[in-house]
Amino acid sequence: MSAEEFPPALQESVEALSRLVTADETMESTIGRIAELAVEAIPTMDICSISLAIDGKIKTVGATDPRAALIDEIQYETGEGPCLSAIEKHATFYIADMSADETWPKFSRRAAKETGVNSLLSYVLRVHESALGAVNMMSEQNDAFDANDQTAGVLFAAQAGVALANAVTHREDQIKIQQLEAGMESRSVIGEAIGLLMASRKCTKEEAFTILTEISQKSNIKLKEIASRLVDAAPDILS
Repeated sequence: MSAEEFPPALQESVEALSRLVTADETMESTIGRIAELAVEAIPTMDICSISLAIDGKIKTVGATDPRAALIDEIQYETGEGPCLSAIEKHATFYIADMSADETWPKFSRRAAKETGVNSLLSYVLRVHESALGAVNMMSEQNDAFDANDQTAGVLFAAQAGVALANAVTHREDQIKIQQLEAGMESRSVIGEAIGLLMASRKCTKEEAFTILTEISQKSNIKLKEIASRLVDAAPDILS
């Protein structure tokens, strides 16, 4: 399938993925949008979920329908299924008929019975050689995804992996910035409190810091909070 042969729905969804600006999106909204665009990209798909590998565990972080999230949960409970295999083996896995599947029978029989989903197509979401998770495409029809659908899924998953990786990086950067700002604020208020103690107690910087840390330890209150109370009130509150 060449670029000229891409179905309009796939082209529009991939273009929308490329326009996702992480600065204007939260991690959650980005994941939700990826799942929505997947359903739009492949018309034979009914519902979709996104799973991520987080701290060594696979978790569902987005789904367009509660049934999609339930199917993921059944995989986690049984320890088998195409989503788990896609992430582990960095490959694509397809179940054309859940009720007849023999690759992951414990998962497939239960999932089909409890959700009415009959076809499941899982792609790994990755950037370079790292597996971030999987996009799981589901349909109530048997053998819903033909060769063109599966090729479209490959193209969509590749772009979705990039969008997701950007979202993860953006979130990590935001956390680092917040931690840095919190650290700077903490150092600032502690420094101000030390200055007040030095002036009121006629002591050195080291002695003032010792006074603060001793109060913090005895009261079991964080050093920053003790410093903030001193700055907000009066020096004699600590006398």
